[in-house]
Formats: sequence, C-alpha cells, structure tokens
Amino acid sequence: MKIKKRNKINFLLGMFIFIFSMFVLYEFIQSISSSLLFLSGLILLVLGRKLLKQAQKECYIIGGVMIALALLQTISAWVVLVLMIIIIAGKNPSLFNVVRDALFKRDQTTADSQFISVKLDQQRERPIKRIRKNWFGEEKNDDDIYEWEDINYTKVAGTSVIDLGNTIVPKGDNMVLIRKGFGNVKILVPEEVAVSLDISVFLGRVCIGEDELTLNNEVIKYRADRYDHASRRLKVVTNVLVGQVEVIFI
Repeated sequence: MKIKKRNKINFLLGMFIFIFSMFVLYEFIQSISSSLLFLSGLILLVLGRKLLKQAQKECYIIGGVMIALALLQTISAWVVLVLMIIIIAGKNPSLFNVVRDALFKRDQTTADSQFISVKLDQQRERPIKRIRKNWFGEEKNDDDIYEWEDINYTKVAGTSVIDLGNTIVPKGDNMVLIRKGFGNVKILVPEEVAVSLDISVFLGRVCIGEDELTLNNEVIKYRADRYDHASRRLKVVTNVLVGQVEVIFI
C-alpha cells in the first residue's frame, strides 16, 4: 500500500511539474524578455560548472537570481506561489486570516498580536543583545519593553503592534525599520514627534491617520511639515508583502 501511495504521489507530482512547465513555456514564448532572462540564467549555471571555484559561486548566484526573476514574470509562477500560501495558511488559521484580510479588505483583530512597547532609559548600559523572534504566527508579549534604540524588526508572517507612546524620542535622527512578509503592522506614534514614513506594500492597505489607501506594489511617502527643522526626528521604513500598515498618531 505504501508503494502504491508513493507511486501515486510521484505521478501527480510529475503531472503537476509537466503542466506547470508547459504553461511557463507558453508564457516565455509570448514574452521575449522573460525568455532571454531565463536562458541567460541557464547559461550562467552551465558556465559556472566549467569555471574555477572562485567564480562558480558568483555564476550560480547570478544565474539563479535571473531564473527566479524570469519565473516571477509569469502568471503560472504566481499561481503556484498563491496555492502554496493557501496550503500553508490552511494549517495556520491566523495566517489564513492575514491573507484573507489583505485580499478582501477586511480588518483583522489584534487580540493575538505581538505588542512591542518602547520606553527611554538613557542611563542603562547597553551590552550586546541577541533577540530571537518567531518567523511565523502571531505573538502576544506585553512584557517586551526596550530602552530607546533604533528598531530593526523582521517577521515572515503575523501581526505586530509597535507602541512608541511610552518614550521621549531622543534628539537627532531615529529609525524604525520593519520588514514583514504576510501580516498587519500597527505603529503608534506620538503627535509631537516629527515623523517621516516610507511604506512599501505589494498587496494590501495603508492607513495614516484618517487617510486610507489600497496599494498594489506601490510605495507611500509621508513627511511632517516640521520634519526638517525638528530637533527630534523619527523615520519609519516599512516593507510588507501582503497585509495592512496602520499608523496612528496618539
């Protein structure tokens, strides 16, 4: 029984790869630029096997990137990517809600969101710190409190709340950098802080105060009128693949 089941899986996988290859080939025929990019990547991979070891790595990396970019220009590759996301999200209800909210423009609750509160503690010594974050899923951790320092935050999927209301932003330029694959980001910013926003969203929404925009592979830039002359400046850079970015002034 196990052998028959394995053979069936191999057969279905082979059929899927064959059908996918046919659709990709058809799209490459329709697009000369994608075809040339794909062929160039293949040539680099072949040449990489014949070059010295020092040049092999560069050829493999460049060739792989070119092939990936060529595939991402096809609808077939995106269909497969969406199917994979749906399959993964089906096993994680919270991730499924994130994808659903972005596609159908629904608000997502933040009951299970990861909550980060920031407060100022300039007198504390600053040793090297190493903080591990989960790649997937929502986290709720109300005890995460940091002294003020530039925030560099990365997460594959989930919902996050960044609260800057418990701190006095130090003088000079300060940075908050957030990279998110799938999920919603809510940033609470005090009104007295001169803020500059650079928000990139592939598919989703951006809410800044009372303004709300739907983005499709677009970038939103916002800068407070007093930003250039303020003594305390905060720059927020956010990159989200699928989800919603909400900036609330408190």
